[in-house]
Amino acid sequence: MISNKNWLDTNAEELIVPSDVCLDGEFNLNNFTNLQKIVVENKNITRLVLTNCSRLETICASGNLLKTIELPHSAPNLKFVYLQNNNFDVQNLSCFSRFHQLMYLYIGTNNKNRINQGIYNRLHGSLEYLQNLEELKELDINATDVNQGWMSLNWDMIDVFLFGSQGRHNAGVITIQNVLRGLGMEIDDDLVSGNRNNPEEIKEVTYNISELKEQMINQIQLTTFTSR
Repeated sequence: MISNKNWLDTNAEELIVPSDVCLDGEFNLNNFTNLQKIVVENKNITRLVLTNCSRLETICASGNLLKTIELPHSAPNLKFVYLQNNNFDVQNLSCFSRFHQLMYLYIGTNNKNRINQGIYNRLHGSLEYLQNLEELKELDINATDVNQGWMSLNWDMIDVFLFGSQGRHNAGVITIQNVLRGLGMEIDDDLVSGNRNNPEEIKEVTYNISELKEQMINQIQLTTFTSR
């Protein structure tokens, strides 16, 4: 339900939903074909439809109850996607794979109160779906069940990687933590969740992952060469 439609303009390039506007259920913006930026946060919407919004540059839709989002088939300028603290159904990351220019992708959950209520983003599977996102600088998969594919990312570009459990003791991201620990890295769940809010420490972890990936690739290449 939309309580007040005065702020809606289908020709707008930017749409910021006012804080006093009540939204629930489906929020369909298919008629907003000029839209470059959408900000709809802390509402009760469960579905966001953006399939005709090919000019999008920024999506800010955190803190809702989203179970699904319908993204455009093509949006060559989409660089910023913030979908934290929603309630996404079980799905992999394939819906983001076509947006090669993405720089910021926040799809985790860091609200522990929501997690305790069973409200969190149920994304799972592999990070390999993001391997062609060569411009990606920041990635948040906190408390998700994404549990593999870390080597497929372009670590030369990434500055921030958030992959903490946020108190979800069976979260799939713990598998990535354990793999990195097994390879010799010191991983502090509270730090890699972003809870300690120390950007320099997080960047250091990210740098170390980049170095570890390079070492592993070199080792694989050396093993392949010597086995010939």
